[in-house]
Amino acid sequence: MIRLHSLMVVLGSALMLACSCVFASEDKPPAGMQTVQVTITHAPPAQTVLTCSRTGTPKNVILLVGDGMGLNDLSAAKAALGPAARTHTERSSSVALCSTNSANGPTTDSAAAATALLCGEKANRGSIGQAPDGRPLTSLFVKAKQAGKRTAILTSDEVTEATPAAAYAHVAKRGNDATIARQLLDSDIDLVIGGGRSVFRKLGPSGGAETTGAFLDGIPSNGFRPVQDLDSLRKVDLAEGKVMALLAEDSFDQTSPTNRLDLPAFTRMAIEKLNKSAPNGFLLLVEGTEMDDAAHDGNAALLLNEMVDFDQAVGQALEFAELDKETLVIVTGDHETGGVGLGAKVEQDKAQIAFACDGHTPALVPLMATGVGAPSFHGFIDNTDVAKIISSLMKQRR
Repeated sequence: MIRLHSLMVVLGSALMLACSCVFASEDKPPAGMQTVQVTITHAPPAQTVLTCSRTGTPKNVILLVGDGMGLNDLSAAKAALGPAARTHTERSSSVALCSTNSANGPTTDSAAAATALLCGEKANRGSIGQAPDGRPLTSLFVKAKQAGKRTAILTSDEVTEATPAAAYAHVAKRGNDATIARQLLDSDIDLVIGGGRSVFRKLGPSGGAETTGAFLDGIPSNGFRPVQDLDSLRKVDLAEGKVMALLAEDSFDQTSPTNRLDLPAFTRMAIEKLNKSAPNGFLLLVEGTEMDDAAHDGNAALLLNEMVDFDQAVGQALEFAELDKETLVIVTGDHETGGVGLGAKVEQDKAQIAFACDGHTPALVPLMATGVGAPSFHGFIDNTDVAKIISSLMKQRR
C-alpha cells in the first residue's frame, strides 16, 4: 500500500475565499494555500496500455466512489507521483463529467448523490434510496441479485453511512442508523466489509451496552455471518452464505497506521472472494471516504494521502479487469468537497492545495470507465445516468 511521509504542511493565516488566484511569485503561495511535500516509497503505477475489451456487456461491475472527490483531487494525486507518471485512474479508457445536483438544490450530499448513482433517480439531501415523494427506489444491488449476480460493499466508513446505505436502504433521514442497520440485515447482499459494529449492537438485548462478543449476538441476522477480525475474513467462503465483516466499532481512523482500513488490499480481497463464488458475475461497490473529511477540515495532507490510497484501490480493480476481460470498472466521486484548488507551483512529490470552503460544492465530478461497456460513459452526463447505464448493461447480459 502507498505510504506518504516526509510530510511538510505550511499553513496560511486564513482559508482562501476563492480557488482561482494570481501568484506574485510561484515560490510564495497566498494565504490559505498549503504546500504539501511527499516522498513516494513504492514504484509508480504501471504505464502499460490496458488491453481489456471494451465491447459487449460486462459480467462483473466494480464501482469505486471517492467521497468528495473532484477533478482537482485527481490532479493533486497525479502531482504527487510526478508529471512523468500516470495514476491508475488515468489509465481509464472513457471519461465523462457528471452533474450532481440533488432533487432540492444545486448542491448535494452523500445520501442524495449515492441514491442517484445506485438507484438512478434524484433524492432530497439527506434521503437515502427514497424519492422526494416518499417512493422507495430500487438499487442496482437488487437488480444485480435478480440477474443472478453476487453483490458486495466495501467502505472505510460505517456500513450504515450514506453511500453504502444507498445500496439497500430506504429512509428519509440518513441519521436513522438503527433503521438503516435493520434494512441491511433484511437485504440479500453477499458480502459487507466496513466499520460500525456499535450501530448493530444497539439492536441487541443490551441496547448497545455490551461491547464484547459478536456484534449480531441476540439479533435476527437473516443469514448474515458476523466477522470482526481480518483473519476470520480471510477464511470465509461466500458459497457458504452471506458475510458481514465489521472490523471496527465505529468508522476507521485513516490517519492511524494501526486502525485504518487498507483500501487497496481489501479491494483485492473482495474481488477474489466474489470471483471465486460468482459464476454469473458480481457487482462490487468500493467507497473511499476520507477525502471528504479531509476537505471539510481543510487538511491538504490527508486529502493527498487518501487520494493516492484510493488510486491504488482503482489499480486493483483495473488489474482484475485486465486479466478477466469481462469486467467494467467505473471510478467517480459522489460530489466535490472543499472547492479544492491547486497552486501554480506543482512539481514531483509536491503540490500546493487550497480550499475555497469547508462544505460541498455543485462542481461537476469526473467519471472514468474501463473495460467491457466503458464506451457507454462519455460526455456530459448526470449522476442518475450511471445507475441507468449499468442497469441497461446488466439487462443486456442476460
